[in-house]
Amino acid sequence: MNAKNHKNVKKSLVYILATIAFASLTSWLGVARAVTFQPPANQGNPRQTTGGASRNPGQCPMDAKTSSKTIEALVPKNNNGLTVTERPTIYVYVPPTVAPEVYFSIEDQNRNPHFQTNVSIDGGDGIVAVELPEDAAPLDIGKDYQWHFVVKCNGRLGPRNPIASGWIRRVPSRNINAEGTPEQIASAYGGAGIWYDSLATLMKAREAQPGDANLVDELQELLSSVGLQEIASDTIRK
Repeated sequence: MNAKNHKNVKKSLVYILATIAFASLTSWLGVARAVTFQPPANQGNPRQTTGGASRNPGQCPMDAKTSSKTIEALVPKNNNGLTVTERPTIYVYVPPTVAPEVYFSIEDQNRNPHFQTNVSIDGGDGIVAVELPEDAAPLDIGKDYQWHFVVKCNGRLGPRNPIASGWIRRVPSRNINAEGTPEQIASAYGGAGIWYDSLATLMKAREAQPGDANLVDELQELLSSVGLQEIASDTIRK
């Protein structure tokens, strides 16, 4: 090896060691990388996609307050998402409306009912969380489920009611290193393609620490990574 090559190898080793040292230092200090979502490879699609698998715009046609915003499922654009949780939390943005509640249901890929409930929305204009309770049956690993979130216009369900829908599949934890700060845990889930748990980690942390600006930034980064920039900018900062 000549002197020039030896010098280049030495520089490379110094760079590698510095990179490792920096990564170790940031980990020790509890510094998390930006939380973004990486779609999982070979996720596949649900066997059925008709009957509300896409977002439907609109508000209650007879009693909505004036607004150009529409109901929006907080999911990746293909409406598919993974979870490692038996009873996950699902999030939906609801625009201003005087409708008092929504109907939430989840069914398996063969349309067999799994869970149903009514959820108060208190005027909307914010993100609503629906968490499967302890008395709900856990999601089966490897099984696709479709959920529906229907605004009850005038307290009733009907074909014109605004609806947000999506698909969810529970998968094994895959040895994900979900430890550390909420940002680090969310980053681990997001990097592994586990959408629902990445979002829920940050949303619950923000609820517990509403004044934490870093959590707000990370939520905006995560939502923007799946094309939900408008919700990230207009709603998360409130």
